[in-house]
Amino acid sequence: MMSRSICMPVLALTVYCISVGNVCAQAASEQPRSLDSRIKIELFADSPQIVTPTGIDVDAKGRVWAIESNTHFPPEGYKRHPTDRLLVFESATGGGKAKSVTMFTDGLTHAMSVAVRPTGDIFVATRKAIFVFRDDDGDLHPDAARKQIMLLDTPGDYPHNGLAGFAFDAIGFMYFGCGENLGANYKLIGSDGVTLSGGGEGGNIYRCRPDGTQLTHWATGFWNPHASCVDAFGNLFTVDNDPDSRPPCRLLHIVPDGDYGYRFRNGRKGIHPFTAWDGELPGTLPMVAGTGEAPSGIVAYESDGLPDDYRGELLVTSWGDHRIDRFRLEPKGVSYTSQARAIVSGGEDFRPVGIAVAPDGSLFCTDWVLKEYKVHGQGRIWHISPVEQRQRPVVELDKVAGRPLPELNELLKSPRIEVRRAAAEALGTTIEGMELLATTRAQVAAPSRTSREIDWANTRQQAKSLGPLPQLSHDSEFENPRPIRLRNIGLHRPLVTKGLDQISGDDFHDPFVYRTVMLLLAGTWDEKTFIRRCNPDATPHQPTRLMFFLAARRKNPRFVEIVERGLSDPDPTIRKWAVQWVGEEKLAHFRPALEATLAQGAVTAELFEAVLAALEVLDGVTKKSSDEFSGAQYVLAILRDEKRPAALRARALAMLSPSAKELDAKLLEALLATSDRALKLEAVRTLQQSPLAAAGELLDKVAADTALDNELRAEAIVGLAPRARSCGKGGEPRQMLMRLVESSEPSLRIESLRSLRGLAADDPDVASCLTRSAAALAESGAEDTAAEKQLTDQIAMAFGADRGRWPPQLAERVTKRPATTDDWLKATAGEADAAAGRRIFFHSNGAACYRCHTVSGRGERIGPDLSVVARTMNRRKLTESILEPSKEIAPQFVAWTLVTKAGLTHSGLIVSETREGRIQLATSDAKVIDLAADEIDQRVQQKISIMPEKLVEQLTVGEFRDLLAFLETLK
Repeated sequence: MMSRSICMPVLALTVYCISVGNVCAQAASEQPRSLDSRIKIELFADSPQIVTPTGIDVDAKGRVWAIESNTHFPPEGYKRHPTDRLLVFESATGGGKAKSVTMFTDGLTHAMSVAVRPTGDIFVATRKAIFVFRDDDGDLHPDAARKQIMLLDTPGDYPHNGLAGFAFDAIGFMYFGCGENLGANYKLIGSDGVTLSGGGEGGNIYRCRPDGTQLTHWATGFWNPHASCVDAFGNLFTVDNDPDSRPPCRLLHIVPDGDYGYRFRNGRKGIHPFTAWDGELPGTLPMVAGTGEAPSGIVAYESDGLPDDYRGELLVTSWGDHRIDRFRLEPKGVSYTSQARAIVSGGEDFRPVGIAVAPDGSLFCTDWVLKEYKVHGQGRIWHISPVEQRQRPVVELDKVAGRPLPELNELLKSPRIEVRRAAAEALGTTIEGMELLATTRAQVAAPSRTSREIDWANTRQQAKSLGPLPQLSHDSEFENPRPIRLRNIGLHRPLVTKGLDQISGDDFHDPFVYRTVMLLLAGTWDEKTFIRRCNPDATPHQPTRLMFFLAARRKNPRFVEIVERGLSDPDPTIRKWAVQWVGEEKLAHFRPALEATLAQGAVTAELFEAVLAALEVLDGVTKKSSDEFSGAQYVLAILRDEKRPAALRARALAMLSPSAKELDAKLLEALLATSDRALKLEAVRTLQQSPLAAAGELLDKVAADTALDNELRAEAIVGLAPRARSCGKGGEPRQMLMRLVESSEPSLRIESLRSLRGLAADDPDVASCLTRSAAALAESGAEDTAAEKQLTDQIAMAFGADRGRWPPQLAERVTKRPATTDDWLKATAGEADAAAGRRIFFHSNGAACYRCHTVSGRGERIGPDLSVVARTMNRRKLTESILEPSKEIAPQFVAWTLVTKAGLTHSGLIVSETREGRIQLATSDAKVIDLAADEIDQRVQQKISIMPEKLVEQLTVGEFRDLLAFLETLK
C-alpha cells in the first residue's frame, strides 16, 4: 500500500485557499518565475551535480547543504550513487551558480532532512534514524563516525513517512516529525534510552534536546508533518503533507499536547466519523490555512535579504502545485489564520521540496523536477534573492560571542533571528526581568535564564502570577506583528479548580483555549469530581459538560462510570463523543449500550454514524478498503427489522443512498405503508431522488392521498418535479401537478407551482393552468396575505423571466426583489416556514442545494456539509454566503479549471484523487467528471466559487426567507 507523498505525490492537484491570481501550470519545460517583481529566481545547481534532492540548509558561511536521494524507489538499472548523500555547494564570490560540490557523507538510506546549526552540529533525518555529524576542522568531511541520536524501530519501511523535518527553538530544544508510518507499530528511542511507542494513531511531532535526550511527545493527529519551523516568538508551525481525498493539505500551529485530528487506523480518506481534518471534532485543533499539494518545506522568514514585508511571514514549498508561497499570519482567537500568495510559480517540472534561508537573507530550495516517485537522475537547486541587492556586511555568527557588551546589545536588534539568538546567548544572564520577554523581537530573543527554563506546560500553570504578555503593535519594524497570546492565556490551576464561569463564553468557541482548559482539568481534578460535573444537573452548559467528558477520558481512558453517563446524556453531541470513546478504546462490554444509545432522545446523523463506526471496530469488521466507512451492513439490518424503533429505522433509511440497490420498490412501498409518520416521511424523501421506475407512481399516490397530512404530500410533490420535466406533455406527473395547483391548501399549491417551473414555454396546458391561477389570485383581492404573495411570486417564477408572457394582472402584484444584502435581510425578516425551507433545499427547481451539500446524511458531499452550519454562521453570514458565494471560500472548496491535452475544458471542485491516477471533478450542475491525471495539460485556480453567483435569482423572496429559516435550525 502506498503512502501518497511526503514530498512527491503521484497527483498534483488540490483545492487551495489562496489568492494567487490566474496562475496556470506552465509547460513542463518552462523555468520557474518570480511573481513578485522585487525578487528573482536563478538556477544555482543542476544535474548531474545533484539529482532528486530532498532536504536543504545553508550554513553560517553561506554554503548550501543538500541531500541527494538515490534510494527512494530506484528503478531497475539505476546508475547513480547506490546510497543517499549529503552534498555541500559553494558559490563564487558575488553569487551565481555553484562553483564546487563536495560530498560530505554518503551511506544514507531514505534521507529526508538536514539542519546545519551554529553550534557546528549537522543533523540528518532518515526514515528510521536521526544522525549528528561534526566538522570542527572545516574540511567538509565528518570528523568522526556519525552519531545516532534517535531510532525509529518499526517494520514500516515506506521511504518518506517516517522521521523528517527539523525545527529549533530559542531555549535549546529540537523538534522533528514522524509520518503515519502506514499504521505500523513503532518504538521511538532517544539517545538516553527514553522510549515512546504507538501505531495507527497517525503522524506525530516530538521534542528533544539536540543530543537526543529528554525525548517527549509534543503533538499528534497528522498525516505527515514533513517540515516544521519556529518563528521569532516561539510559535511552532508545521506543514502536513497529504490529505488524501480530503484536501487541502494543512499549515498548522502546533501547541503542546495538540491533537490535529487525523487517525491512520480510521482509514485514509479522512471521512471517518472519528477523524477530523480542520478541528471538526471536540478537542481537536484546526488548520491555520490550506496549502498547495504536498507542502514539503517551511521557514519562518526572519532576515533582511528579501523586502521588509516578508519579515515574520512563513514561506512554504508546494511540490504538487509547483509553487513557493508566503503566509502572513493574522490573529484568530489565541492562534492564527492566514491566506497565501504565491511568490514563485513553475511548470510541471518545478517540484520544490526543501527551503532554507541564507545568511544574506536570500533563499535556496531544492527541486525534485519530475513527478516520478522513483529516483530519475534529474534535480536542481534554485536561488531566490532580491532584484536590488542590499549592500551591508553579513554578521559572522562564530564571532558574535567575543564582541563587547554595547555591540551585543545592538545585535539584539538584528533582523536575522540567528544573530539575535547568538547575541542573547553571549549576553547570558545580564538581561534581567520578565518584562523583557515580549516587547520586541530583540527581547524575545534574549529572555533571562530563569524564564528560559520555564517549560510551556509550567508556564500556563503560572500564567496568573506572571500576568498576560503585553499586546504588541507595529511601532517599529522589529516589533512583533502579532501578539503572543497562546503561551499565557490567563488560565491556571486555581482558576480551573474554583470555577469555569470565569472563562468567557467566547473562550469555548476557541478550540485552542478549549483544549488547554480540558488538559488542565485532566491533570487537576479527581475522578469523583468528574462524575459529579459530568451530570447535566450539575453542569447544564453543554460545552462545559462536554469539556469534562473530554478531560475524564484523558484522565482515565477506561473511566467506566463516565462512559455510562455519556452514553445516556440527553445531548446527542455528548452521546456521540461517548460512542467514539467506546469505539476507539475498544470497550467491548459497552456494545449492547451502543444500540440502546440510538433509541434515546434526539438521534443526529453524526451520532448514528458514530455508532455504526464503533460497531465496526468492536465487531472487527473487515472492510473492502481501509479507506472506506459505510456501516451499510448495520444500516440495512436496522431498516429491515420491523421490531426496531421506527425513529431508528428512519435514521437508517436517511443514511442510505436513494440509488442503493437494496432499496427496491417492494421495500419502499412497505415503508410507505407504515403507520409511523417519521419513517413514512423518510421513505418519501428517498423516493424524491430514487432512480426506480416505480418511484413516480408511488409519489403520485402520496401526493394525491388527502388522508395524509399536507407536509407529507408536499414532500411527494418535490419528487414529482424532475419527473414532470422528463415525462413530456400530457404526462401523469404534469397532470397531477396541474390538479394540485387548484388545491385549496396553499402549501400544496406553492409546491406544485415550483415543480412546474420552466414547463410553460413548451406546454400550453401548463401555461393555461398558470394563467388561470394568476386570474384567480387577482379576483380574490387577497394580495396582502403571506400565502397569496407567495403564490403570486411562484406563478411569476413558473412563467419565467420573460415578463412579456405574464398575464397583465400578475406583473403589478409580484414582490419587488431586494438589491443589497441589507435589503434582503430586511425583506426576509419575520415569520418563516423552516419545513418549507427544507423542501426548497432539496427541490430540483430553484436552489437545488442538495446537489452539492449534505444535511443530516442526505445530499451530495461536493460542497461543505451544512448539518450544523448555524453553529458558526449567523443570519447575515448565511445571507451573504448565498448572495456572494465567492466573497469567502473555504480552503477545501476552491474551484479549478482543468484543460486536457485534447483541448477540453472542465471547471469545478476536485472531490477525489486516486492512486490509480484518476481525478473526479464536480461541476456547478452537480455532475462528476472522471479524468485521467496524465491527460491534464493545464490547471487554473478560480477566484469564483463553484456555487452559482446568481443563485438567488432562482428563488422568490418568500423562498429565500424559508430557506434561511431552515438553515438557522441546523445547529
